[in-house]
Amino acid sequence: MIVNLLALLLIVLLALYLMNQGWLTAVLVFVSALFASVLAIGLHELAAEPINSFRPEYGRGVAFLMILFFAFSALRIASDIVVPKGVKLPVIADRVGGAAFGFLAALTVVGSIIIGIELLPVGSKWLGFDRFAGENSMQAMDASGQPIAGVAAKPATTWLGAEGFTLAMYNLMTGGSMGGRNAFSENHPAFLTELYGKRHAVERGSIQATLPDLVKLVDSFLVNDPKAMGALGIRNTEGVRAFVVRLQIDQGSAQPKIAVDPDGYFRISPSQVRLVTTEGQLLFPVAFMDKGQVAEPIELGKTHFVLDAGEKSMIVTDWVFALPENAVPRLVEFKQLARFAIVEPKTRAYAAVSEAAYSPRKYRDNPATVSFQFADVAANGTKTPLKNVEVFITAAGAKKRAIDDKFTEAAKLLEGKAADWAASRNGWGDHLMANPAGLIEKSRLTQTANQARDLRTSDMETFLAFSRIVPMMVIAQATPSGARNVEALNKYFDDTIRPMLKPYELASDKSNDQGLYTRKVSKGDFAYIAKVKTADGFYLWTGEFKAESKAEVKPDVSTKAATIALTLKPQ
Repeated sequence: MIVNLLALLLIVLLALYLMNQGWLTAVLVFVSALFASVLAIGLHELAAEPINSFRPEYGRGVAFLMILFFAFSALRIASDIVVPKGVKLPVIADRVGGAAFGFLAALTVVGSIIIGIELLPVGSKWLGFDRFAGENSMQAMDASGQPIAGVAAKPATTWLGAEGFTLAMYNLMTGGSMGGRNAFSENHPAFLTELYGKRHAVERGSIQATLPDLVKLVDSFLVNDPKAMGALGIRNTEGVRAFVVRLQIDQGSAQPKIAVDPDGYFRISPSQVRLVTTEGQLLFPVAFMDKGQVAEPIELGKTHFVLDAGEKSMIVTDWVFALPENAVPRLVEFKQLARFAIVEPKTRAYAAVSEAAYSPRKYRDNPATVSFQFADVAANGTKTPLKNVEVFITAAGAKKRAIDDKFTEAAKLLEGKAADWAASRNGWGDHLMANPAGLIEKSRLTQTANQARDLRTSDMETFLAFSRIVPMMVIAQATPSGARNVEALNKYFDDTIRPMLKPYELASDKSNDQGLYTRKVSKGDFAYIAKVKTADGFYLWTGEFKAESKAEVKPDVSTKAATIALTLKPQ
């Protein structure tokens, strides 16, 4: 919302200013902005190379904005010197021409700035603007609601589509004789989607750009056999072929020549691996070959991978693309800087390297079992199974810097509500305790607010345990209306908590009709978060467990043991 408002405000103000300046000034600004944007788009990759040598994630964005600024400044100065100022039009024509060209100039300037910002590592959502904010994230869906494997949905634009206008003008000006056979659009057929994908990292702080020296295209396989394609994770084999690329990534040793995150894990989102065809199609992986043996399907924008690089100097990854029958792969790109041309791919069966060459997936070994038996416990002790409880097994937590925006927002909200209850304002007050159905207890709200304040003011490197902060964030959504709380807390969990946990998720599913959920997990420390909205309440369970080899973990997940239990039943 903030990006949309700022973009609209800048466009309106600049257009009004140029309307007042007259048609000639507006034309000169439009032409200067247009040529500056063309130069910035066309040259920023080349100009970024010196910056990439020490700050690879910032290279393209900084280069783009610098070219845009200096080119626009130079063109404006030159146009003021060269173009005569004596051209006069009637006042109305002058204002109308100024408004028209002023609007075009404003679109070009604002659109170029947005593109420059999105070339920087600002995160997939910045200032409230998310190009793929829907339920399906980046994943394109067909008319029947089924995912179109490897294809991204149409990205949202700002309200007036300034960035789309700028790219359209660039393609119009360079797509013909000026563009050459390696025009920018051939390498970047869906530039806004590409920029979003490269910023859609596993978590904030994960490496978004890897230097070309650290990555090699080791092998590729073009597979036509339907049975073999099915084993590679392609569900609908009609009209497509499987194209597998094997990329080998060197861990590196020190910044900027490093491919793994500071904790030694290699994090990658499938949207950071893209394939471009000679027909101008942008494709993303449909599956990841786990240790070269099992094809793990990819839901674009939601699936992430964390590999334990360990002592291996090289990380081997095999990515599967669904290539249309008549399409020819042109290039594959990895984390925006490592780009490889595909030359005459050969049709042959996929063959994995030795299993030892692949890095293990973090949390993927299965020596222990965790079991949950969800039950609603009545006042007389009778237990009724709770089915369809959503269960999430995740890492134990995350550093504050990775989730600070969401946590801090909730913590401030919680502190404000505790203060409101203490002062009996905004609908809060001790009168609520006479009818506690669906309400958070006052002592619970106050205590949780104090704990949240301590964490909110802590250092960015503080480790935040999910079992602790998720209840805080959910309680922060409480209202003085018990009837509204069940819906409000459940909606907040779906809209905010679920996406926050996704990068750290080992598994998620629902309890069966008997209220049972069982999962094998690797050795290590984990968190569990489970929630359900029933006809008469909302329940949230959180906790931690340590998985030891071949152990069985059985947390108490009855309604009486819930971390948050809001019931609308008569008290």
